[in-house]
Amino acid sequence: MVLKGFEIFSTPLALRIRKNLELQKWVRGMGKDILSSSVANRKKSILVATNIGGNLNTLAFDTVLGMALRSRGHDVEFTLCDRALSGCMNCELNKFKSVKDFRTKTAQKLCNDCTRTGKKILKAADFEPLLIKRSDSFVDQEWDIEIADSGTKRFLAKGRIDDYKEYEAVFQEYLKSSKIMNFATNEIFSNNHFDLMVAHHGIYVPQANMVAAAKSFDIPIVTWVQGYRKQTFLFGIGDTYHKSFLNDPFTSGDLTSGELEEILEYLDSRDVGDKDWIRFGKVNREDSISFDLGENSVKVLMLTNVSWDAQLHYASRIFTDMHSWIEETINWFSDHKNLDLIIRIHPAEFTGKIKSRDPVFDFIVERFPNLPRNVKLVRPETSVSTYKLMDACNLGLIFATKAGIELAALGKPIIVAGESWIRGRGVSMDPTSIGEYFELLESFEKDPGSLRVNVEGALNFAHNFFFRKTRKVNSIKALSHYPYLRPQLKSNWDIDDPGLFEIVREIENL
Repeated sequence: MVLKGFEIFSTPLALRIRKNLELQKWVRGMGKDILSSSVANRKKSILVATNIGGNLNTLAFDTVLGMALRSRGHDVEFTLCDRALSGCMNCELNKFKSVKDFRTKTAQKLCNDCTRTGKKILKAADFEPLLIKRSDSFVDQEWDIEIADSGTKRFLAKGRIDDYKEYEAVFQEYLKSSKIMNFATNEIFSNNHFDLMVAHHGIYVPQANMVAAAKSFDIPIVTWVQGYRKQTFLFGIGDTYHKSFLNDPFTSGDLTSGELEEILEYLDSRDVGDKDWIRFGKVNREDSISFDLGENSVKVLMLTNVSWDAQLHYASRIFTDMHSWIEETINWFSDHKNLDLIIRIHPAEFTGKIKSRDPVFDFIVERFPNLPRNVKLVRPETSVSTYKLMDACNLGLIFATKAGIELAALGKPIIVAGESWIRGRGVSMDPTSIGEYFELLESFEKDPGSLRVNVEGALNFAHNFFFRKTRKVNSIKALSHYPYLRPQLKSNWDIDDPGLFEIVREIENL
C-alpha cells in the first residue's frame, strides 16, 4: 500500500505520535448526542463486532455506523477483545522482531495498547462494549482449522508451508485463540438477543469466529471491507464479502451514458490510483515498457495474487492453489514456444504493508532455473503500468485477482483458473477442470480470436462492482497517512451523508 506522506511518519515513535494526535481529533469529533432527522420504523438490537481496538480503520467505520444506527433508535452493542487471545488479526510479523519474538510474547505484546485504544474511542462515542476476556474454556468448532490456517499464513506472509516448525508454532496460537473465541462468542450469543450482527472482513480470528457462530445462531450477518474508491465501503450479506459476492444476483443491463462515462473515467484512473485510497505502486502510464516482452506477436498476460491473502477454500477452484496453477501453466508454455507468457507478479508483494515472505518470483526461479525463453517475469518491485502490459497482450490469465475486471473491460479475453468475482458473469472463460483450462489455451493458440469477449458486459459488471455495490460515506474522511481514516459523524448525517443513510436503511430492512 503506497500512501502519500506516509514516509514522514515511518518510524515507530513517529507513528505513535501520529496516532495519538489523530485519536485526539477522533475524540473531539465524536458527539455523543448525534441526531437523526427520522427514526426507524422498527427498533432492532444490533451487535457491531469490532473486537480489535488496535485496528483503527475498522474502529473508525464501526463507530460511525454504530452512532448512526443508534441515532435512528436502535439498540447498538459493541464487542471488544480484552487481552483474550494469543493470535489474532491485529498480529502482523512487522509488529514483532521475528517469528521467535511472536512465539515468546504472542499477541499479548500488542494487547494493552489495542484494548486501551478501543475502550477510549468507544467511550468517546458513548458505547460500553461487551468485553471478550481471556479464558481457560475452549470450544472446538468445524471452522477452527481454516480460520487458524488463514491467520497463520497471513501472519507469516506465506501462502505455502515451507517451514513446518515455524508454521506449526504460529498455527497453534491461532488455533487456541479460535477456540477461545468460540467459547466467548457462544456465551455472548446465548446471553444476549441480537437481530443482526455487523463485522469487518470475517475470515480471520476473531472476526471469522463471530461470523461463523452468528450463522449457527441464525443471526443475520453483514460484513464489510473498504472499497477501492476513496471513502467507499463494500458489503457482504449473510457471509464474508469474499463469498457472498460470488452469489450476488448480478444481471447485465444497459448503462446510461452518465454511468458509462463514470466507469470509463474511473477505470482509466485505476492504474495511477489517484481516485483510490488503496494502491500498490506508483506508475506513469506514459512511460514506455523498458524490458523485453518476448519475440512472438501473440502474448498472454498472467496476473498473480499475493499468495497468503484471504486464504479461503472455494468449491470452484480447479487447481490446488495458485502456485500449482503457475507451475503447470509455465510447463504448458514451454511446449508452445510460439506464444509469449508474461507473468506480472503482484506489486503488493513488495509495496504492501505486509511484505510477502513467499515471493512468487523465488518460487518460479526455484522450479524453473532455466526459464523458457518465451516466459517473461515482471517482478513486483518493477515500476510498470499494468495497463500497459494489458494493452500489449492478447489474453489474460487470472487466478483470483480483481484486475480481471479491468482486463475484461479493455476487451481482452480472460481465462479464470481459480476463484474470481467475474467468474460466471458472462465476461470470462470459466473452465471447470484443469483439462478444460488447457483446452482453452489450445483453442486460443490455434485462433487468438476464438475466445469470447464481452466488453459491454464487463463495463456493466465493473460499474456494478465499483459503484453500485460500494457506498461512499461522507462521514469518513480519507487521510493520506496513518491511520488513513477519520470518523466525522455529525447531526443530520442522514441528510448530509446519503451513502451512509443508504447503508443504514439496508441494514434496517434485513
